[in-house]
Amino acid sequence: MNKYHPAIDVAVAEGETKAVAELAQVKGRELGLVDPARVEETINVVKSVFKLKTPVAVDDVYAPGFVSK
Repeated sequence: MNKYHPAIDVAVAEGETKAVAELAQVKGRELGLVDPARVEETINVVKSVFKLKTPVAVDDVYAPGFVSK
């Protein structure tokens, strides 16, 4: 991060990267695997708060196959 954004302190960038990495991990699952049911839940949460101009389906935002099981 500091290489491309020298104004950002190395320690701050490292701490933020570690914090975000924890959000991306689900216990018992490999990093990068996505459960389509959880994507659907997220879409439903967004729809409950925002009025979407067009419907959004899981297939619109998620494509399986990028991470091997």
